[in-house]
Amino acid sequence: MFRAIIPVPLNRKAPGYQDTTDRITGDTGTGSSAQSGDAVNAGAIEGATKGATKGTKTKLAALLTAIARQEGQRAPAYKAKTGFLQKSLERYLSLLRNAGLIEFRGDAAQTGGYYLTEYLNNKLKNEQ
Repeated sequence: MFRAIIPVPLNRKAPGYQDTTDRITGDTGTGSSAQSGDAVNAGAIEGATKGATKGTKTKLAALLTAIARQEGQRAPAYKAKTGFLQKSLERYLSLLRNAGLIEFRGDAAQTGGYYLTEYLNNKLKNEQ
C-alpha cells in the first residue's frame, strides 16, 4: 500500500497528447487549474512503497499520471512518455500493480494494455 501522497505535474507532453482534464491531478493541461495536484494530495497515490525514496515515489506518480491520461497502452508507450529506463519502468509497473492501482488487461503482452483499477477509479470519483 502507498504511504505517501505526491503530486507530480508532467512537464512534457507526448506527440498526439490530447489536452483533456487529467483524472489524477485535475489539471486541464492549460495551466489554469488552481487545484492541480489536489486529487493526488487527496489520496490517488497513497504510498506505494514502504521506505521508498522520494524520487521513487515521484516516478511512480509520474507513471500513474501517464497511465491515467492514456489508458490501454503497452509498456513501450509509457516508456516513451516518461523517459524511464526499461528495467525501472518494469519495476514501477510491478509496484503499481501490487498496490492495486493499475491492472493489465488483455490476452498477451502484445495485445493488452495498462488501466487504472476500479478501486482507483472509484477513489478518484469520490475525491471530485
